[in-house]
Amino acid sequence: MKKFSIILIVSLFFTQVVFSQITYTFKVTVYNNKGHKFANAKVWFHNKTTGEKIIKYTNPKGEANFDFKTAGTWTLNLIGMHDIKTLDLKDGVSGSGSKTLTYDLERKIQEQDFLRKRALAKNFKEIDQNKLKIDEIPKGNTKVTIKVKNDDLKKVNKINVSLISVNPPEKYTSQTNKDGEAIFLLPSNQIYAVDIEEAQNCSFTNVLKNQWNYNLELEFEPTVVNETIINDTITQILLDEQEPSSTRAYVEIKIPNYTNKNIYLTQIGTGKVFSAISNYEGKVAFLLPNGYNYMLDLKYQPNVDVINLDNNYGKRTVWQQFIWSPLPELQYPEQFLPSPDNPHLIYIDDYNTEKISTEQQVDFFVKWGNNTINPNSKEAILQLNIVVNDEFIKDDNQPAKKQPLNLAFVVDISGSMGYDIDAIKESMILFVAQLSPEDNVTLITFNGNAYLEVPFQPVGDGENLKNNISDIQVEGGTNIYNGLVMGYEELLKNFAQNRTNTLILFSDGYGCMPVDTVLEKSKYYNKKGIGISAIMLEGYNTGLLTLLTQESKGVIRNNKGTNFIENFTASISNSIFPIVTDAKIEIQYNNSINYEKLFGFDIFENNPNTLTINIGELYLNQNKVALIKFNLKNIDKTIPNKPVKINLSYKNYKDEQITIEKEIALEWEQESGKYEKIVEEHQKKLYSIAIMNQAIKVMTDQFSEAKPKEAKQTLIEAQKKVLSLYNNKITDKDVNDVYNQIVGYITALDNFIKK
Repeated sequence: MKKFSIILIVSLFFTQVVFSQITYTFKVTVYNNKGHKFANAKVWFHNKTTGEKIIKYTNPKGEANFDFKTAGTWTLNLIGMHDIKTLDLKDGVSGSGSKTLTYDLERKIQEQDFLRKRALAKNFKEIDQNKLKIDEIPKGNTKVTIKVKNDDLKKVNKINVSLISVNPPEKYTSQTNKDGEAIFLLPSNQIYAVDIEEAQNCSFTNVLKNQWNYNLELEFEPTVVNETIINDTITQILLDEQEPSSTRAYVEIKIPNYTNKNIYLTQIGTGKVFSAISNYEGKVAFLLPNGYNYMLDLKYQPNVDVINLDNNYGKRTVWQQFIWSPLPELQYPEQFLPSPDNPHLIYIDDYNTEKISTEQQVDFFVKWGNNTINPNSKEAILQLNIVVNDEFIKDDNQPAKKQPLNLAFVVDISGSMGYDIDAIKESMILFVAQLSPEDNVTLITFNGNAYLEVPFQPVGDGENLKNNISDIQVEGGTNIYNGLVMGYEELLKNFAQNRTNTLILFSDGYGCMPVDTVLEKSKYYNKKGIGISAIMLEGYNTGLLTLLTQESKGVIRNNKGTNFIENFTASISNSIFPIVTDAKIEIQYNNSINYEKLFGFDIFENNPNTLTINIGELYLNQNKVALIKFNLKNIDKTIPNKPVKINLSYKNYKDEQITIEKEIALEWEQESGKYEKIVEEHQKKLYSIAIMNQAIKVMTDQFSEAKPKEAKQTLIEAQKKVLSLYNNKITDKDVNDVYNQIVGYITALDNFIKK
């Protein structure tokens, strides 16, 4: 009989705790499902008290030996098998222990793959089989019987049971009958997850290999709870001696400095919010459905941490303690302003939704904001798009030059990553499939500590790496520094001149170390020839990631959307595989127009009548945009005869120098009516956002130089320019959002000046 496990987990997170030394050893021996010793199996103990992990790989005898020095509640884990055994090691304890495990790797890979696909699947087709009558079993189908009993081994009827498939995404539903049985007729040759009531993935069937009948027996204790549901918010009234059920865990949270305040737990994936108010001790309790992760939000402190209930089912009690650390920018918004090390910049590339295709490998396109000027015209805006084809194009049968890779994946697994971790894992797995067996990879995760999940090794068939990625879970605080250093050190130890040596950082940009400390350490490794690319999520400290990558390839920014996983995977690829190098734009203009400002790129050289922009490397499927503002002087009807000339030069995959030349002229009309310098809405959006981004940069520098009044005036001038573009009524949502950000900064500056 397959039973739910009863697991007691104590997780206490303190910012400053001193633990006594202990002396305790533990030996884990792993066998495969055929009874053979399992070598090179990843085994780890996780200290639920401190967040520390000890990772080992079994030797040829299938053994992994652990030497504990820190007290706490330690849980034993393998890939796909979490919290197998719990060691509650007290201060000063000494001794030893052992555990022998049977590990069906193939089965665990199936389950891991299923869970990953289910987390990302949408629009499950629901098939009701509650009144199913089976006279005979059609070929290619299996009759599946789920038998449900309670703790006293009594049959439990009228319980909702669902069987889930992911290929195709289907949900078969039924209820247990008077015999405690839920009966299904399912397509054979695949695995199904079993959901009972509100708990997901309570168990899995075997692969139904053309068998007529399959039976699975599960133990179930129903949930008794008084709760109120209003829209997506759930409040509960629990008993004084509330017990967990088979589908719900009893979760008690303590936040000592957070009394009589709202606590919210958002069920990741559904958006349901469990809400309660802490008592005078900062305690609160919930009865939460198993099979989900929950994001903890506090007043002035969103995304505190994740409570993981997705890998253990049955009666479960969880105690966790957190520290309330309200974010100053939320608690005191009037005191918050950007700083040079966190400039909160906005990138026009992020808002460039214009689709431009090319049959060439690389091309560029130019257009004026308004190609017709008149005697009243004072300014002209030139838009430049550099476009790279989404496929690699060769003009011969020679393969593209691609260096083998040394890569370090460094993944932020702190609580704030909880909403996006499934998509990140899926993107990484898709990217691993693009790697060559000879490429070398290491996988590091970090929260408050850093962990070497996969030592530096060849990709091979990629299965080991994919399994470890699938098994990533989020919890805890953030220390980017530790993760970066561990990743850089792995690359430095294995550095090769004939390989691309790159660290890829997945993070939302939060961190507890001083920015200068992180930057200086990163630059130390950059100077040794190790690059860094940051796959950036929508986080608060995007400035840190921008500064981190300035010494290397730059941040790969990704806006969330319907194609999040595809975009994310492309972002990883694009951060490693350049299609062209040494790309450069040269713009030659006449004496009737004067260059004033460039948005989107940094100026490389600005000589009289010539502007040079250094682009560097370009990657597949890129569309980089720049806006150049010119002041007009002494213009007349001869202006169409004075075109602006643009040259794009670069080296292709064969190291050949390629040059593309184009020119564009302004048109003249004698009418001297009102002149609108930008007529196209998309370009108007890009230009407005570029103006405001530039203003934020200047304001940040002015404020850091103790010039708050000048900083405020800079923002006001930007407001005026944007409003003039929209005739005092902004109609674009993105522009309005950035404009409101400017308004917030002006308010903050006002409050600062008054003080």
